[in-house]
Amino acid sequence: MGVAKIFWVEALHLISITKASAMAAITPVLTIFLAYLLLDEVPIATQLIAIVPIVLGGYMITRPLH
Repeated sequence: MGVAKIFWVEALHLISITKASAMAAITPVLTIFLAYLLLDEVPIATQLIAIVPIVLGGYMITRPLH
């Protein structure tokens, strides 16, 4: 079993599946950010626009309910 799989299973024991899935959905955003920093890849407009629903969706499913 890979290290990533072990971390994923351990994370599920510590937090809810909803929060773990929201964090996993941030992966494309981190990829764009790291590509810009490390590889000098400039993101195109559609990539920047796509960040908005990803971050908004992650916020919406992890926010506390009143």
